[in-house]
Amino acid sequence: YLANPAGIFFGKQAVVNAAQFYAVAGQISDADFLSYRDHFTSLSGSICQEGPLSAEAVYRLARYVENGGTIVAPGGIVAMASGSDVLVGADKSQVFVKMTASSVTALPAAESDPFGAGDITGSLLAHTSTLKAQNIEIQAPGALVAVNGAIDVSSAAPATLGGNLVITGKLVDVQSADLNADGPAGGGTIFIGGDYQGAGEVPTAERTRLMG
Repeated sequence: YLANPAGIFFGKQAVVNAAQFYAVAGQISDADFLSYRDHFTSLSGSICQEGPLSAEAVYRLARYVENGGTIVAPGGIVAMASGSDVLVGADKSQVFVKMTASSVTALPAAESDPFGAGDITGSLLAHTSTLKAQNIEIQAPGALVAVNGAIDVSSAAPATLGGNLVITGKLVDVQSADLNADGPAGGGTIFIGGDYQGAGEVPTAERTRLMG
């Protein structure tokens, strides 16, 4: 566990290799830590990664999350979440993110902003490099999720299905991304901006843009 409300930066020469790894730009109480409850609060800083990171389960939780390095979790879980309060479920495969009104402030709109001024809040999750795992979840309720890197949840084991990928946020922008959920027995599942026609439990984005 690395927890620092001011934020965490992984440079290009940084190397992380662990069984499970939590990088949190916030706090965890002593009571929660000692009871193995992964509940993180007061997420106010940013996490930026440029170097490689490897673990069976990787969680990067912050107000601002930017991934420019490679994350590999063979057969495991990668979760990146932007919010103010995050709870990782007991089975490690579910991540619950909450935005508080006090933590939401408008970011200035850039000329390339496809969504318009005032739409993008003070949380941001950006992925521009490579993620590899069986299950990957990228979510930022109330914020912008921008993806233009490679995300691979495919499986090569005989007679197996591909893995699961979920990308959700208030605004979801996927451009020139390489998303792969192949498997010898069939493809896995990819949800971008919500489930089919807004059904299911995946949060539905207000707007989703997909560009090849």
